[in-house]
Amino acid sequence: MPAVSSSVTITIQTQLVWACARTSIGTVVASCDPIGLTVEAENETELPNVIAEAQHELMVDLFEDGELPRFLQDRGWQSNRPLPPIMPEGGVKFDVPFRVEPATYGHP
Repeated sequence: MPAVSSSVTITIQTQLVWACARTSIGTVVASCDPIGLTVEAENETELPNVIAEAQHELMVDLFEDGELPRFLQDRGWQSNRPLPPIMPEGGVKFDVPFRVEPATYGHP
């Protein structure tokens, strides 16, 4: 029987704040300055999933490029476990805690 490969979950020890607002066409846009991302969702219900996916994809890209340790260090963040030296066979799931707040004027 072949070995089952499971993914490794890595939690980034931070609490990101996403500023959100409704657009003129009714969608919801949110931005997070510390990681330089802006996302758009159809509605507030969909927004947390879109944010979590965007954060995860950013962390995977940084990890694959070997830039994640420096990215975390530059922000004073840590992971809950050592980063693997290479991508595990089952992949990595990055969990980055966040909250969504209404945008102040002029933001996002």
